[in-house]
Amino acid sequence: MISSVSGKLSPSRKPLRKPARYRWTIRPPRLGNNNAGKGRFQAGVAENHRFSPVPDYPFPFVLFPVSDVILPAQHRRTPVSAADPEPVLTHPDKRLWPGITKADLAAYWQTMAPVALPGIVAHPLAVLRCPNGINGPRFFQKHAHAALPAAVRSGTLLGQPYLAIDDARGLRAMAQIAAIELHAWQATEHDPEHPDRLVLDLDPGDGLPFFKVTEAAHLVRDHLTRYGLTSFCRTTGGDGLHVVAPLSGGAGWDSVREFAHETATTLTQSYPALFVATPRREARRDHIFLD
Repeated sequence: MISSVSGKLSPSRKPLRKPARYRWTIRPPRLGNNNAGKGRFQAGVAENHRFSPVPDYPFPFVLFPVSDVILPAQHRRTPVSAADPEPVLTHPDKRLWPGITKADLAAYWQTMAPVALPGIVAHPLAVLRCPNGINGPRFFQKHAHAALPAAVRSGTLLGQPYLAIDDARGLRAMAQIAAIELHAWQATEHDPEHPDRLVLDLDPGDGLPFFKVTEAAHLVRDHLTRYGLTSFCRTTGGDGLHVVAPLSGGAGWDSVREFAHETATTLTQSYPALFVATPRREARRDHIFLD
């Protein structure tokens, strides 16, 4: 079944810097839990699919190289010029995490923008906001309102509202509104019916050391390689990892979902000591739920 489904998928043809041989180097989180800060990771950029550490930040980030995104005409905005003002950062000293301020989040996004933007620009977003930090009230937002910065725009696709940004100003605007998580659709605004990436979520249960999560990520990568899909790893902000495979956008959601389900089933059956097929917390202890 999986081979017939995979025939409908094809890897992205966007240019990726893929050397003849590559490996992943994944640094574990500094905190192995989901409390304050959601785990502390060493941020980095991908150099030939290897992990090069840069200054220490507590935020999730993208590890894989992606090509520049070209927006279709109906979604393009006027390019930012030197005269365009940066979004105002009010209350920059407000703590979003213990010891981490709004200004720190804005500085992080400024550093990581070249790596993060290609996976965010042109993709509908839902964001998790914590106006008074992670210990205060939080809420998801995908509807626009008048108080949003100008660098954040909105739209509706497939009956669903969404937010979107186009550049580094949008990332700074997200810091301004204390949006600590940016959840992007796996499809672009101009073609929402066809995913442009496959994301497999490795969600570890209690008691599983992080090196087991990285081992599982390598197994997922090797499995996808058999079907011609080049995949990359990214952190999630928690204890797990995402394995992401860029797609050409030729397959619809049903085909991609079916392939993802068959992949999870195959790996769970092949490695029952590592993967489980149920998200129940008690069943996931010492195992990974592959979603």
